[in-house]
Amino acid sequence: MRSILEELFLGAINPNLEQFKDNEPYTKAMETIQANQELLMEHIDEESGKLLLQMADAFSEVLSIVSIERFTEGARIGGRLVQALLEE
Repeated sequence: MRSILEELFLGAINPNLEQFKDNEPYTKAMETIQANQELLMEHIDEESGKLLLQMADAFSEVLSIVSIERFTEGARIGGRLVQALLEE
């Protein structure tokens, strides 16, 4: 049996590849985003459309950065928790 570190190194563990399982709020939010973006793009000029897409891309980048930071902080907390449990 491989260690968790070996599995992580080899790419056998990749939380980003996991799909949401029947997450209705997520699906509804994504549908709303898509529908509103399409409606806005139909009603604005090309330059404004580019700005809208740039803003959406920047927002996605911010969410990605925040997700990475929260993930790493959660891992650190988990590590400290394990350490505390082993010290007891």
